[in-house]
Amino acid sequence: MSQEKHHLPPITIVIVALIVLSSIPFFLRKPTKNQSYLPYHLEWSQLYKNGSIEIAGFKEGENWIGDYTYDSGRSLDGNTGINLFSQNESISEIKLNKNIDLSSFNSILITVYIESEQIAQQTDNFTFSLITNNAKQYSIPISPLRRGWNMLTFPLPSFRDEKNHETLTDKHISSFGFTLSSTKNHISQITIDRLWAERYDKPYMSQVITLKSLSSSFRTIDQHTYLNLFSTGINRVSFPQLKQVTQFIFTCKVIPENKGSFGFFMSSDNIPQSELSFLITHENNWVIEKSEKAQKSYQIATGKIQEFYNISIPFWLRMTKQGNTLSIDYSINGNDFKNIAKTNDVHIESGTIGLLSNGSFLIDYIDIKP
Repeated sequence: MSQEKHHLPPITIVIVALIVLSSIPFFLRKPTKNQSYLPYHLEWSQLYKNGSIEIAGFKEGENWIGDYTYDSGRSLDGNTGINLFSQNESISEIKLNKNIDLSSFNSILITVYIESEQIAQQTDNFTFSLITNNAKQYSIPISPLRRGWNMLTFPLPSFRDEKNHETLTDKHISSFGFTLSSTKNHISQITIDRLWAERYDKPYMSQVITLKSLSSSFRTIDQHTYLNLFSTGINRVSFPQLKQVTQFIFTCKVIPENKGSFGFFMSSDNIPQSELSFLITHENNWVIEKSEKAQKSYQIATGKIQEFYNISIPFWLRMTKQGNTLSIDYSINGNDFKNIAKTNDVHIESGTIGLLSNGSFLIDYIDIKP
C-alpha cells in the first residue's frame, strides 16, 4: 500500500520563510544608521527674533563717565574692555547714560575678566546698577567671581532698590553703572567686556552643547539675531540631534568678530573613537588633523587660502561626507563654493558632527542635508 505525499501550498512556504528570517538575531544583521532627522536647519534669527539687545561693548566712544582705562588685550569680541581699579577700600565708579526699554527682556548678562583667584578674593564689592526714568536706582552684586572669564546672568526681577527693597518693575532705563571696591590693604582690578539683555530663558541653549560652559549667547545686530560663540582656547560645539550621521552636507554661515580660528569636527561612533577636524585661522591658514584611540592628534594636511578670513565679513564653510571621503569647501557669497581639501578615512563610517571655534564668532545658521 503506497503512502500519499502531502505538499505544502506555496503561500504556506512563503509564510514559513518570513517567520524564519524574522527570527534571525538582530546582532547578526549589519546595523543601519538612522538619519531621519535630516535635513536639519537652525537659523537663530528665525527662531529667536530680536533675541537680545546690546547695551554696551565698552569701546571707545561710548561715553562712560568715571575713573577707568581701556584694555585692548582682554576682550572676547575683539574690540576693547574697560578696567576698573581699586586700592585699599577705595571706590571706583563708572556710569553710562543711555535710554533703553527692557520691557521685552528677561535677563541682563555681563562678561568680566579676573586676573587671578587672589584678585577675586581681594574684591570687597562689585555692583551693577540700573537707574530708571523716574530716577530710582536698582542694584545687584556681581558674584561669584573666579579667575579668568566670567559670564553672569541676572534676571531683571532680582534687581532691588537699596532704600525701599523694592524689585525692579519699571524697565525703562536711563543709565547703567558699575561700582568696585577692594578689601583693606589690597588691590582689585576687573575688566568688563560686554553688557547685554536677552529676551528668552536659557532652555534655548538645549539646542547647542558646548565644551566650555560659558561660551555662547545671543547677539542681535540690526534686528538680526545670531548665536555668538566666544572662547579663549578651542571650544567644541555639537548639536544633540546630529549623532550617528553617515552621509551629509553640513553648511555654516559665520561672521568672525576677532582674530581666531573656526572649523568642523567629526567623531566616530566606534569605541575607541577616531576623529577628524578642520580649522581655518585669521591668517587664512588651514589644517586637517586626526586623532585615533584617544591619542594625541596629528596633522594630515595643511594649506593657505588667499583673502578669505576677514573680521566682520561673513563666510560660508561646508563639510561633505560621501562614502569614506570627507571634503571641505568655502564660499564668500554662499553660492559659489571652492574646495579646500579632501581626505579619505575608513575608520569613521558614522559619528557626531559639530563646530570648532577659538575666538568670537557669530553663527547665522547651520544647515545639514543627507
